[in-house]
Amino acid sequence: MATVRKHPVLSTLSAALIAAAFLTPGCESAPSTQPQSKSPAALTTPSSASASATASARTLRDLYLARNYAALAELIVPDRRRETVDLLRAIAEVLAADSELRAAAESRYLVPVPRDWGFSPLEDAAGIFSRRVNIIAERQSGDSAIVIAQQGDNLPLIRVRFVRDGLKWLLIPDPAPADIADRVYGLAHAIREVVAQVNAGADYETYGRAITGSVMPHVTRIVLPQLPVDFVAAAPDDSP
Repeated sequence: MATVRKHPVLSTLSAALIAAAFLTPGCESAPSTQPQSKSPAALTTPSSASASATASARTLRDLYLARNYAALAELIVPDRRRETVDLLRAIAEVLAADSELRAAAESRYLVPVPRDWGFSPLEDAAGIFSRRVNIIAERQSGDSAIVIAQQGDNLPLIRVRFVRDGLKWLLIPDPAPADIADRVYGLAHAIREVVAQVNAGADYETYGRAITGSVMPHVTRIVLPQLPVDFVAAAPDDSP
């Protein structure tokens, strides 16, 4: 039986760096006030998205968890729709590959793999698309709105921008960095290559070297070209 040691380059810090680089579409930092409740937002249905920007935000989260990209795209402004959906698909592939690697490693080495030894923390670092989202407040001004929310237990809070389009409130994501979805898909592919090595019988040391030598260069390609300011817009004030 192998002893799983904490791998410093695949810790929660790596996940946080990736989140800062590309996992907050349409989100801005809000003041670090403590929310009234940490319970996840209630599940909603797509038909309720027209009620308010808050309802639209909850529906976007639910649709992403269901991987219903066609319906999700209809709640994003048209000029950012394709790039945002492409990026969300790529992120989902990373999360799926990470889950496959965790299962393969636990089966091969017969020990639990720590949750923060991988990319699963990204599930609660994806802005309004995070698995756990707590809606704090909504501020409307005409056909514009800002939803203030907490992703998982993370602070600071985020401010998510929406615009009214007829009966619907549409998410306004910030522009995605050029070719970021392709780079994220590359990360998912690299993780699955390690899965194949583990399933083929790689020993623990080979497993660790594969992560360092194959997976982490893809993390670098994602994180280093992007600074958080490139993807998380700074709001001049609290008005929509």
